[in-house]
Amino acid sequence: MGSSQSTEATERASKSQPKGKVAIIGGGPGGAGVSRALVARGFDVDIFESQDGFGGVWKYTGRGPMYRDLDTNIVAKLMEYKDFPFKGSQGYRDREDVYEYVVEYSKKYTTNVHFNTTIANVLKDENSWRLIDIKGKEYEADFIVLAAGHYNVPFTPEIEGIEEWRKVHPGTVLHSRTFDNPDVFENKKVVVVGNGASGLDVAIQILSVTAPVSVCRRHEAPSDVLFDGENMVLKPELIKVDAQTQTVYYQDGSSDPADVILFCTGYLYEFPFLREFSDGQKYPLLHPRRQRLCNLYERTIYLTDPTLAVVGMDKQIVPMPVSEAQGAVIARVFAKDLTLPPLAEMVELERRAVEVRGDGQSYHNLGYPNDAEWMAKLDEWVDTAPTERGFTAEKWDSEKLDLRKHSSKTKLGEFRHKIDQSNRKRLQK
Repeated sequence: MGSSQSTEATERASKSQPKGKVAIIGGGPGGAGVSRALVARGFDVDIFESQDGFGGVWKYTGRGPMYRDLDTNIVAKLMEYKDFPFKGSQGYRDREDVYEYVVEYSKKYTTNVHFNTTIANVLKDENSWRLIDIKGKEYEADFIVLAAGHYNVPFTPEIEGIEEWRKVHPGTVLHSRTFDNPDVFENKKVVVVGNGASGLDVAIQILSVTAPVSVCRRHEAPSDVLFDGENMVLKPELIKVDAQTQTVYYQDGSSDPADVILFCTGYLYEFPFLREFSDGQKYPLLHPRRQRLCNLYERTIYLTDPTLAVVGMDKQIVPMPVSEAQGAVIARVFAKDLTLPPLAEMVELERRAVEVRGDGQSYHNLGYPNDAEWMAKLDEWVDTAPTERGFTAEKWDSEKLDLRKHSSKTKLGEFRHKIDQSNRKRLQK
């Protein structure tokens, strides 16, 4: 990895006359990462951010997916952008540390940011894009990057009886997007649906105020070893609920009483401002069920219009370095340093990927080694560009690859420590 001085010199040297105007929708970690690469390649970049400042999902408001006591699932050394290390510990960091880090990076590598600007509509004219915000103001761009994240529309699976439960017991069917802290669950019977990273973390926090906490899941996972069957109880898939008796039923026929059902089941993808590229299209950007994105080459470039790209839409990845790897590709495709394969070939590649990964939420769940292999593939594609001008993402060395390989196992140890803390806190009350 080169020094920040040499990297910045390379980036400055690659700027000349603007190569066109790029509109990035979303000023969070992904938008900032791709902005760095675009500016370095000489593009005029505008970022449109609905919030009043940088930080994206890491900006804590008490009303969104970022909850009060969240900390990272990945150590800081892996999360860092290229040549921009975290200050202090290279281990797990809390949300405030990450927020401050993202803000500092964003201030350095972004230009022309429009805060408090929500884009309501995006239209493609013959040779350019037109963006219209919710106040009716219009903007023009030659290229569009979608970097608005995927934490806005909660996904809740259809469960028999759940709608009646909502009516009979209002406010007791929740999604992790509304979770802020465990205090409101004190002494309640809580069933958490979903055993991903957020489901586990939320369940462990709730354990500090009540026990037992039940977590139901569809598939086995390495985290199953964390459940002791007494305070943290692992349950099969939730299949039915009965509002009259406040009972939940599992796939194996067992049941539990419940006061609260908390879904930690992820999010849907939604771009309400980009309907013309989704509904009724031969090559839609969004799947009809909204559980995945479609027709993207290398999960990044829209197949039929390479002036449209997305960044940071996959899950179980390391977002900051991924955004820079995607950004390096996007900048070169927009600059025509790189070209796409024939449409039929790209369609076939995605068809094969769907066969392997599934046609729903699982399509975007990469994890190791898939995420590392994908980043390496993006880097290799960048290396084929006929010019060396522009930003290149960091290529993970053996140390970082080893950290990523063992990150899930390392996090299990962190979860065990949190469970012990929650049990002690509850017993001290």
